[in-house]
Amino acid sequence: MTTIDEIRTVERLMQTLDENPQLLEALRSRVLTRELLELPATQASLTGLVEQIAEQIAQLTEHMDRLTMQTDQLAKRVEQIAVQLAHLAELVDRLTARVGQISEQLAQLTARVDQVERQLAQLTARVDQVEQQLAQLTARVDQVEQQLAQLVDSVQQLREIVFELADQTKHRFSRIADDLTWLKDVATVAIADRQAMTIAEDLGLEYKKQLSQRAVRDLIRNQDTTGIAPGDLRSFRNADMIIEAADADGQLNYIAVEISFTADQRDIDRPIRNAGYLTRFTGRPAHAVVASVRNDNRIHDIIESGQIYWHQLYAKSAPRE
Repeated sequence: MTTIDEIRTVERLMQTLDENPQLLEALRSRVLTRELLELPATQASLTGLVEQIAEQIAQLTEHMDRLTMQTDQLAKRVEQIAVQLAHLAELVDRLTARVGQISEQLAQLTARVDQVERQLAQLTARVDQVEQQLAQLTARVDQVEQQLAQLVDSVQQLREIVFELADQTKHRFSRIADDLTWLKDVATVAIADRQAMTIAEDLGLEYKKQLSQRAVRDLIRNQDTTGIAPGDLRSFRNADMIIEAADADGQLNYIAVEISFTADQRDIDRPIRNAGYLTRFTGRPAHAVVASVRNDNRIHDIIESGQIYWHQLYAKSAPRE
């Protein structure tokens, strides 16, 4: 542990060196090596690396601040320096060792800086490569976006063409379906007209004739139509077929026939209603008949009940059930 007398001796030595420059220079030459004398020049060459060793410099500055405080304290004890000259050699040795450490650290720091510079150069080259790749990728993305836009336009045009074609096809199929329905109705009526006599015979009646629409209208003329809706009268006047027939006693009978390819509920309601009108307007018996190729399953029970007679139409092109 350093005593106050030793510190005063050191302070005295420092004052003596300050007062004798030649002695100070000779001491430097004896204590310091050539590398240490050239240390300022070396330090000047490393000025550009100050930012990388800023933390070490900050620590050194803090240490120097503490040394400055100690120096201020030592100034008060300068008389003790003379007694402690013997300890100067040890202090110089420690200082020399410290300077050697600093030199070694500076060399390591220089090597580290060189390594960092190489890494920075490599990183710069890598960044340039990435920027080039990014530029190429951007160009490809722009090309893909342009192709995608063209594809979207093509798809939109194709969509419009498909929709237009679908509308045209739907319209054509609708016309074909209407035409087929009309042809089917015409064919069904024609088949039923050829089988009018058979319909009367199936009911045990003798066929006389079919009534024209004019003859049907004459049946209504001067009749009481109270309670009959205008639509029902219109349906009666436009009935598919009204047959006059005679029973075994020669009494006049009427047959109200509804003609349909596939009979449903409406096709059995109309002849039953028309048969009731025939009896009301003529006072004669009337029979309800539905003439069809096939029937909706929902009307089988009504046919089986006997409320209406089903006459199945046959033709070369019509399937038998």
